[in-house]
Amino acid sequence: MKIQEVMNKYPVTVGKDAPISDVADLLVKYNLTAVSVVDDDNKLLGIISEGDLLYKKVRPHVPHYVNVLGASIYYNGIGEYNAQFKKLLASHVHELMTDEVITTTPDKDVEEIVSVMLDQ
Repeated sequence: MKIQEVMNKYPVTVGKDAPISDVADLLVKYNLTAVSVVDDDNKLLGIISEGDLLYKKVRPHVPHYVNVLGASIYYNGIGEYNAQFKKLLASHVHELMTDEVITTTPDKDVEEIVSVMLDQ
Protein backbone atom coordinates (compact mmCIF):
# COMPACT_ATOMS: atom_id res chain seq x y z
CA MET A 1 0.00 0.00 0.00
CA LYS A 2 1.28 3.45 -0.90
CA ILE A 3 1.21 6.60 1.21
CA GLN A 4 -1.06 8.31 -1.35
CA GLU A 5 -3.76 5.76 -0.53
CA VAL A 6 -3.93 6.74 3.14
CA MET A 7 -2.68 10.32 3.28
CA ASN A 8 -4.82 13.38 3.82
CA LYS A 9 -4.46 15.38 0.61
CA TYR A 10 -5.76 18.55 2.27
CA PRO A 11 -4.14 18.73 5.72
CA VAL A 12 -5.11 21.31 8.30
CA THR A 13 -2.36 23.94 8.50
CA VAL A 14 -1.46 27.06 10.46
CA GLY A 15 1.01 29.89 9.95
CA LYS A 16 4.01 30.35 12.24
CA ASP A 17 2.56 33.53 13.73
CA ALA A 18 -0.84 32.02 14.58
CA PRO A 19 -1.82 32.13 18.25
CA ILE A 20 -1.71 28.85 20.14
CA SER A 21 -5.38 29.29 20.98
CA ASP A 22 -6.11 28.86 17.24
CA VAL A 23 -4.11 25.63 17.19
CA ALA A 24 -6.01 24.32 20.21
CA ASP A 25 -9.30 25.12 18.46
CA LEU A 26 -8.19 23.26 15.30
CA LEU A 27 -7.02 20.20 17.23
CA VAL A 28 -10.39 19.95 18.95
CA LYS A 29 -12.54 20.86 15.93
CA TYR A 30 -10.93 18.29 13.61
CA ASN A 31 -10.00 15.71 16.28
CA LEU A 32 -6.28 15.97 15.44
CA THR A 33 -3.10 15.41 17.43
CA ALA A 34 -1.00 17.79 15.31
CA VAL A 35 -1.15 20.34 12.49
CA SER A 36 1.41 21.33 9.88
CA VAL A 37 3.00 24.79 10.08
CA VAL A 38 3.39 26.46 6.68
CA ASP A 39 4.59 29.78 5.27
CA ASP A 40 2.64 32.10 2.95
CA ASP A 41 3.61 29.91 -0.04
CA ASN A 42 2.29 26.79 1.72
CA LYS A 43 5.85 25.48 2.22
CA LEU A 44 6.22 23.22 5.25
CA LEU A 45 8.06 24.91 8.13
CA GLY A 46 7.32 22.40 10.86
CA ILE A 47 4.63 20.77 12.91
CA ILE A 48 2.89 21.58 16.17
CA SER A 49 1.43 18.77 18.22
CA GLU A 50 -0.46 18.19 21.44
CA GLY A 51 2.85 17.24 22.99
CA ASP A 52 4.39 20.57 22.01
CA LEU A 53 1.51 22.36 23.70
CA LEU A 54 1.56 20.30 26.86
CA TYR A 55 5.23 19.81 27.54
CA LYS A 56 7.14 22.74 26.08
CA LYS A 57 5.33 25.52 27.88
CA VAL A 58 3.03 24.07 30.54
CA ARG A 59 5.08 21.57 32.44
CA PRO A 60 2.46 19.32 33.98
CA HIS A 61 3.27 18.16 37.45
CA VAL A 62 1.84 15.50 39.67
CA PRO A 63 -0.76 17.35 41.74
CA HIS A 64 -0.67 17.25 45.50
CA TYR A 65 -3.50 15.34 47.12
CA VAL A 66 -4.43 14.75 50.71
CA ASN A 67 -6.54 11.86 51.91
CA VAL A 68 -9.42 13.03 54.09
CA LEU A 69 -11.93 10.46 55.31
CA GLY A 70 -11.18 8.19 52.39
CA ALA A 71 -11.45 10.93 49.76
CA SER A 72 -8.50 12.39 47.86
CA ILE A 73 -8.66 16.17 47.87
CA TYR A 74 -6.48 18.37 45.70
CA TYR A 75 -4.93 21.11 47.80
CA ASN A 76 -2.08 22.83 45.98
CA GLY A 77 -0.90 23.98 42.58
CA ILE A 78 -4.01 24.77 40.56
CA GLY A 79 -3.24 28.49 40.56
CA GLU A 80 0.21 27.88 39.08
CA TYR A 81 -1.20 25.54 36.43
CA ASN A 82 -3.84 28.12 35.45
CA ALA A 83 -1.17 30.81 35.14
CA GLN A 84 0.96 28.56 32.92
CA PHE A 85 -2.07 27.64 30.80
CA LYS A 86 -2.94 31.32 30.24
CA LYS A 87 0.68 31.96 29.26
CA LEU A 88 0.50 29.05 26.80
CA LEU A 89 -2.64 30.41 25.13
CA ALA A 90 -0.94 33.79 24.69
CA SER A 91 1.99 32.15 22.84
CA HIS A 92 2.43 31.79 19.09
CA VAL A 93 3.12 28.75 16.93
CA HIS A 94 6.76 29.64 16.14
CA GLU A 95 7.56 29.57 19.87
CA LEU A 96 6.51 25.94 20.30
CA MET A 97 6.58 24.21 16.93
CA THR A 98 8.97 21.43 16.00
CA ASP A 99 10.86 22.58 12.93
CA GLU A 100 12.81 19.40 12.23
CA VAL A 101 10.28 17.11 10.57
CA ILE A 102 10.72 13.97 8.55
CA THR A 103 8.77 14.02 5.30
CA THR A 104 8.00 11.48 2.61
CA THR A 105 6.49 11.28 -0.85
CA PRO A 106 3.12 9.82 -1.85
CA ASP A 107 4.72 6.97 -3.82
CA LYS A 108 6.49 5.41 -0.80
CA ASP A 109 5.23 2.23 0.84
CA VAL A 110 3.31 2.65 4.09
CA GLU A 111 5.34 -0.14 5.73
CA GLU A 112 8.58 1.72 5.05
CA ILE A 113 7.26 4.94 6.60
CA VAL A 114 5.76 3.16 9.61
CA SER A 115 9.19 1.70 10.25
CA VAL A 116 10.75 5.17 10.14
CA MET A 117 8.07 6.52 12.50
CA LEU A 118 8.62 3.71 15.00
CA ASP A 119 12.36 4.39 14.99
CA GLN A 120 11.67 7.98 16.02
